[in-house]
Amino acid sequence: MTGLRSTPAEIVDDLRELADLAADEMNEDNAALAKVMDVPTWRPEDTTEGQAADLIERYRGALQEIESGAADPRGVAVAALTEPTEASDT
Repeated sequence: MTGLRSTPAEIVDDLRELADLAADEMNEDNAALAKVMDVPTWRPEDTTEGQAADLIERYRGALQEIESGAADPRGVAVAALTEPTEASDT
């Protein structure tokens, strides 16, 4: 197996850029419809790309915490792998 071509930080940066583009495109596609009805505005964090970047950052943070000697590495891993709830997103 070869090494990564990009670092996790570079991948997250690329995903954030793609999320911005995707949100802009979806909002442009909905512009005509928005003139006649209430259409939600897409935010970059609402896109699959934005959510993927968030997930990579969450996993990376958990790995760094475990690597730094977390007192409960299993708890850190479980928390990182647990689906966030609406309450924990705020």
